Amino acid sequence: MIEFNDTDNRVQQTAIVNHFIQAVQGREKILCPVEEAVQSLNIINGAYLSSWNNKVVSFPLVMALYRKEWEKAALNLKHGIYTF
Repeated sequence: MIEFNDTDNRVQQTAIVNHFIQAVQGREKILCPVEEAVQSLNIINGAYLSSWNNKVVSFPLVMALYRKEWEKAALNLKHGIYTF
């Protein structure tokens, strides 16, 4: 089991990546199937899209719309405007 210290997200990300590497090498079991990981990512992306547009989203997401809004948010972030 992986335990996290929630004070720093980098610790969590590093643990997940290291666990994935070990799973690929056959040293650990994969934490979740790829299909579940993709579903989780879609839910997260939907939450971002909803936040950016201040609207309810439906699934599956319209990826062209998500990409357009993601690019706007990334450009804003580049200019110091935090929209996430």
